[in-house]
Amino acid sequence: MYTPLVNVASYDALLGEIRNFLNSTGDWTIHQNLVAPDEGVASGGRQLVMSNGDVLVGLRSTDTGVGGDRLYLSDGIPPYASGSTSFDNLNQNSGPRYSDGTINSASDPGFRHLQTFAGPFPTAHLFTDDPSSYCHVAVEVQAGVWKHLLFGNMIKFGTWVGGAYYTCTHWALDTSNIDSPGSPNHNSIFDAGPAGAGVGYDWTVHYDFGANHWIAQNATTAFPGVTRLQGAAGFRGGYGHAFKQIPESLFSGLIPLAPCLIQAVRATDVPPTTRFIGQIPDIRQVNITNLEPNEVLTIGADQWRVYPLKAKNGGADQYNSGINGIAYKVIP
Repeated sequence: MYTPLVNVASYDALLGEIRNFLNSTGDWTIHQNLVAPDEGVASGGRQLVMSNGDVLVGLRSTDTGVGGDRLYLSDGIPPYASGSTSFDNLNQNSGPRYSDGTINSASDPGFRHLQTFAGPFPTAHLFTDDPSSYCHVAVEVQAGVWKHLLFGNMIKFGTWVGGAYYTCTHWALDTSNIDSPGSPNHNSIFDAGPAGAGVGYDWTVHYDFGANHWIAQNATTAFPGVTRLQGAAGFRGGYGHAFKQIPESLFSGLIPLAPCLIQAVRATDVPPTTRFIGQIPDIRQVNITNLEPNEVLTIGADQWRVYPLKAKNGGADQYNSGINGIAYKVIP
């Protein structure tokens, strides 16, 4: 299922569209239905908490004051605890600390979110499968500049407890990094290893191993009270680096698409090992040298819509993710 949107007024409006989009599938349970926030009330906005399979997701918009114009993404492990109001209390979350000070801060908060950007946004694109098991969002915050937010149930390899994933993009804005596609101070979706942008901007996957319940790009010391084991992915490095920029074939015209694989680092193994535990459904890495944002790439019976990770080949001191792209599968 695919829904395109135009002239989206704000992150708060986008939050409402996400609710309508997933609610229309009949496959998600709504626990907080765009309710007034319990914390950071000076920043306005609304809260949406939903669950599906292993996913317990919290989304929070802000729309006023110095903490306005953001969209936060929180995680938890089902079931939802009835009566819980704060995202900080989502059942067995991966450790975000959500408070008045965090939400109302004018500075970039240490909590996973889409950074401050005032609408209206030219376009947004919502994707899910049928029956719905995930939500993938690409939003064009200004002409040619994109942000991504994804959560859902992954395709698991083998039998293990967990499978929910949560991620969104975060881009370093200083002049030393904004135009550097490979800077470790950015966090694209599912980056390869520990990043310099700090806590809260990484991806998390629910993966039970002993007393621990999460793997993440930033691991053990990222948040107080919750141990997160080291994970790895590949959208800007690691194993995926070998596949992310494969160019169009001069012989067939084919532009390859590479899957996003998730790995868990098992430090208790002797020697320590990195294990492939699953795949993120219906997204691919793609070289967008010869593709434009929102262009449809057809391979056999499948259609994919492609977008830059941030901005295609941006100029000096401008958003620039080079030719690194993400392709979302369109499910009829």
